[in-house]
Amino acid sequence: MSSFTTWAQAAPTPRSSTTRPTAPRSSGRRCLSTMQVKDVRWNSKLGGLEMEMRLVNYFADQFNKQLGNGDDIRQSPKAMAKLKKQVKRTKEILSANTAAPISVESLYNDIDFRSTITREKFEELCADLWEQALTPIKDVLTHSGMKIGDIYAVELIGGATRVPKLQAKLQEFLGRSELDKHLDADEAIVLGASLHAANLSDGIKLNRKLGMIDGSTYGFVFEIDGPDYVKDESTDQVLVPRMKKMPIKLFRSIRHTKDFDVSLSYDKASELPPGVSSHKFAEYAISGLAETSEKYGSRNLSAPIKANLHFSLSRSGIISLDRAEAVIEITEWVEVPKKNVTLETNTTDETLSAESGTTDSTTDSKENSSSGSDADNTSTTNDETNVQDTITEKVLKKRTFRVPLKVTEKTAGPASTLSKELYSEAKSRLDVLNKKDAERRRTAELKNNLESYIYSIKHRYVGRLN
Repeated sequence: MSSFTTWAQAAPTPRSSTTRPTAPRSSGRRCLSTMQVKDVRWNSKLGGLEMEMRLVNYFADQFNKQLGNGDDIRQSPKAMAKLKKQVKRTKEILSANTAAPISVESLYNDIDFRSTITREKFEELCADLWEQALTPIKDVLTHSGMKIGDIYAVELIGGATRVPKLQAKLQEFLGRSELDKHLDADEAIVLGASLHAANLSDGIKLNRKLGMIDGSTYGFVFEIDGPDYVKDESTDQVLVPRMKKMPIKLFRSIRHTKDFDVSLSYDKASELPPGVSSHKFAEYAISGLAETSEKYGSRNLSAPIKANLHFSLSRSGIISLDRAEAVIEITEWVEVPKKNVTLETNTTDETLSAESGTTDSTTDSKENSSSGSDADNTSTTNDETNVQDTITEKVLKKRTFRVPLKVTEKTAGPASTLSKELYSEAKSRLDVLNKKDAERRRTAELKNNLESYIYSIKHRYVGRLN
């Protein structure tokens, strides 16, 4: 279902702005190549389709009165499809004219339907929609901390923004004489998405990179559940607040000694995505923590064993649990060098002496010098070399061990990921379809070549006969 979308750019200010200048131009203007998304708000139930349904019900009531036999055209899907098709055209005409006709041949039981409607009547039928269209703008200003005076430009996106009454309401609320219409209301979203994708791609080179600081449209929370795990008010913890900069990597620490489950949910304070009915969207089972706790539990722990959960939020706003690990901190006696204290080792007499020295070292040196006089005739005299040996002492030190834990996804429902078997099956099915497509293209190419050859031979022989 379509929705009204407004894009607002704040005037650059030293304190808060949606764009950041990168290089000044010669004309005095600043070249803004980076923009920041301040906030995103929407109403998924409000859009051009809702306007069309107001007209459909209005004309359906008129046709039921024309029938006069108690039948309701709404019970005929075929008739309603015909009526909806013409109503869309009538709504578009009302955007440029003050009145528009509607004509449907053989609408129901071979009965034609013809009527007219004025723009004033159309605006009356959709009276409550105009105020609802202002709600997302009010929310954007409230949550982003911006004021109407900070808005520099307002671009309208979506076909329904062409309705004159909607534009008048926006101008009145924003205090503007006119709205900005520099973009194609129908194609801007597709072109913008393509440009953003090309900007993020490494295989496509743009003449100028466009920087975009985006934020998460939804807030995410995580919940822990497991044996002997004490739940309190802080159990349901905020993992990613709304409009958090993307992409980002983060982790959370859980003090527990047994295996547990982790579930990810949308923040209940924010609106759910269109079509989603449950806040919880992912579940994981963390195993291996109990075994690790049993293995290291007898050691001299300096802190309780904890599990670190590592999450990542992609540029697309998709959050996932990447890995988990157990963190064990123990205290052990470790031998370390003693400061400013060494031992000297004499390589010729193998006598150890402290830095202060002893009387025995002098006597031993004389004996070694006399016994080594004969060796001077055959080899060069070895100089006495003193090598310092370090004296060690035991000190209490902390050591940290990180043990990887097994993460098993057990998400059920539409959000569940493909298993390896299903992924292989899907890949094989796609390979078969790709081969059939390639064979069909090859067959068509050969048929075209054969047809071209037949025509060339035909023209050649016909020309000779003539």
